[in-house]
Amino acid sequence: MPLYEQYLEINLASDLKIELKLSLISKLNSTQVQKIQAQVQFLYDRICEVSATEFLKIIPNLLFCRFKWLDSIDITVKPLLLECNHNIICQRSIIEYETQTFGTVDILFENEKFGIYLLNIKAGESIPAHMHLQMEEHELVLDEGLMFNGESIEPGSSFDWPKGVVHGYNNLSALPATILCIDRPKFIPEDEIIVNHTNPLESVTPANINYYQGISAT
Repeated sequence: MPLYEQYLEINLASDLKIELKLSLISKLNSTQVQKIQAQVQFLYDRICEVSATEFLKIIPNLLFCRFKWLDSIDITVKPLLLECNHNIICQRSIIEYETQTFGTVDILFENEKFGIYLLNIKAGESIPAHMHLQMEEHELVLDEGLMFNGESIEPGSSFDWPKGVVHGYNNLSALPATILCIDRPKFIPEDEIIVNHTNPLESVTPANINYYQGISAT
């Protein structure tokens, strides 16, 4: 099957630009392109200390997980105030994942400072109400169908969960739904503290920035 080439340019800041050349079986539509730009911007906003080398690992893993028909990525990170660009060609490879009761977790990147994950929640399943005492979490909802505290969550919604704040998600749709998650430090299994609630969550939902604002469905 022939492969198409598609070019994307993402301006993350006044001094940083990312260029992508995608080789894929079917081209992405404009909505998918804009969502990729929003997801990369979310990552940069939450981990702005990340190095260009680390970005070269994170972005391909995110795109390979989200687009199964993507074959390879030629990615260039351009720090505009520096003379040296960082470039790498990434072929599709196996990305480490874990199986959880709610679905699967794709491990996009981990170091001692933070971990980046895709939480793939199966239809009808949930991430139960829980909190963390050691980790902070930053999450971007990528798909429709998720509920929090009895209310629907729009795709593109982002949440910053401080330590000790209860949160959880229910997927009441007929399709899987995914959350892009950043943990600081990287995920600590024993810090996933389940909280039993018979009533709606008592914690206050943090401020929500919608990264998909202005993106219309095609």
